Amino acid sequence: MNACEFLNSVRVLDSRIRMKMNQVASLRDSLTSPASPFGQEKVSGSKNVGAMGNSVALIIDIDKDIERLREELAMRQKEILYLLDQIKPEYASVLFSYYLEGKSTKEIGTSRFLSRRQIQRLLKAGTVQFQSALDRHYADM
Repeated sequence: MNACEFLNSVRVLDSRIRMKMNQVASLRDSLTSPASPFGQEKVSGSKNVGAMGNSVALIIDIDKDIERLREELAMRQKEILYLLDQIKPEYASVLFSYYLEGKSTKEIGTSRFLSRRQIQRLLKAGTVQFQSALDRHYADM
């Protein structure tokens, strides 16, 4: 995996977690909605009872996925922070702001009194250093 993909994986994981959390919220809302057919009294063996059980099982499965993704995200963040410690601080801080905090090059430049172009150069040079640290890290494993 290259440095950009590795650093972007935090955003991807976070996005997947949020998507799954929205799915769970939607399923829970449908189960507890007054208009939900699940709330109506039905005879055992009706389609609604099976659908409710399926929805509950799906919520449990998605919750497990969310927990697994959160653990993966925490491990990836820890690994990225370790690798950022291996490169020059001026590059590490720009990479951290851009990839982990999700700031734009304009936002980073404004806070550091640098132009967008200067930030882009720092990102490019930092990515090269990060790639070297990443390669060394995986070569040692």
